[in-house]
Amino acid sequence: MDEAHWTAIDGGFEFRFSLYLMNLVEMTKPDGETILDYFRGFDRHTGGLAVSQVADSSSLRRGIGARKLLRFRKLQVNRLGEAHVVEREPRLWRGEICGAPRGPA
Repeated sequence: MDEAHWTAIDGGFEFRFSLYLMNLVEMTKPDGETILDYFRGFDRHTGGLAVSQVADSSSLRRGIGARKLLRFRKLQVNRLGEAHVVEREPRLWRGEICGAPRGPA
């Protein structure tokens, strides 16, 4: 799809979390399939997601349609290997929270 037809992301959208390479994600596709894998990247032209198992890049799955997903969640894995859903994280820019009130100049 041509960029002119993309949905503009503006203040009407709510920030939930940042997504980085090798973050654990859980997705539910329209057919009911649930995928629990590690984020590998996006395809800019199709909006598709790429994921794989953590230790096996040959298991790469591409073209998972992000717009059609029934659910998309980020999970944080602690030192004991327990996964917990990330409901919300602060939006950061260069290590500082975006939109945070600043003190006196």
